Amino acid sequence: MKLKENTLTFFKLMKTVVVESIDDNILKLSAALAYYTIFSLVPMLIIIIWISGIFYDPSLVQGEVLTRLNQLLGPEAVKQIQEVIINTKFDQGSAWAKTLSIVTLILTATGIFTEIQDSINTIWGLKAKPNKGFLKLIFNRLTSFSLLISVGFVLIVSLLINALISEFTNRVQYYFPDIPVVLFYIINQVIIFSVLTFLFGTIFKVLPDAKIRWKDVLGGAIITSIFFMGGKYLIGFYLEENATITAYGSAGSVIVILLWVYFSAVILFFGAEFTQAYLKLKGQNIEPDKYAIWVNETAIPISSNTEVAKEKIPH
Repeated sequence: MKLKENTLTFFKLMKTVVVESIDDNILKLSAALAYYTIFSLVPMLIIIIWISGIFYDPSLVQGEVLTRLNQLLGPEAVKQIQEVIINTKFDQGSAWAKTLSIVTLILTATGIFTEIQDSINTIWGLKAKPNKGFLKLIFNRLTSFSLLISVGFVLIVSLLINALISEFTNRVQYYFPDIPVVLFYIINQVIIFSVLTFLFGTIFKVLPDAKIRWKDVLGGAIITSIFFMGGKYLIGFYLEENATITAYGSAGSVIVILLWVYFSAVILFFGAEFTQAYLKLKGQNIEPDKYAIWVNETAIPISSNTEVAKEKIPH
């Protein structure tokens, strides 16, 4: 009986998430994020490779990053990304030129996280305080850069774990050849799932202007990871079978990146909607932090007897 009640509650929760996703127009937010990613993706990858290269062989880090992207985007798109990374150099010009180039790179790379932050704030009904604009801008960039460092650290850890698993798998298969290979595949998928859950949880916890606990974002992070791991195969199949992409010629690789980020962003924002709906189901709300306030919409009548939505910002 309790299982039936829990199942009904879950489906009711998912229905609420779908309705809220439509109301918050997450498809439009995802399209905006895909546009920003075109300009931020390569700078972000360069910084991640730089950061990871301090502690690990940069060539191995770059190879791992490109391998992962190849699994998601395909060889043509990855080839374009690789060429841009190789051609990006800062060893020419004066010291001021190098500094300006690096600062521009960092600002461009962190733009994707700023866009994610604004979108999740919109979904959760939050807005930065008007008198905190400049301080909030600096804080957002520092937060985004710290998240980039975290991604680099997670990449290093995943590289080490993959190396250990590979070595462990070879040794076990040598001594115990009867153990099925699928067991190690499952172990690898569990590790990938754990890493994704941590990353999505960090995004929901750190980026938005909200007071929210780690245990409150766990459910949304898990759901997002499940949809992402399942969705990446569907996205890959769609991109592989979509013949219209080839009609764009050399621009097809850019279209692939746009579509992949778009679908991934839909999954991410769906997870944000799930986090909010789950907390409301438990009778809790996501509270704004010291830099933000609630944004409410109230319907006000006008002379034509129709209603329009007016933004009301409480003080």
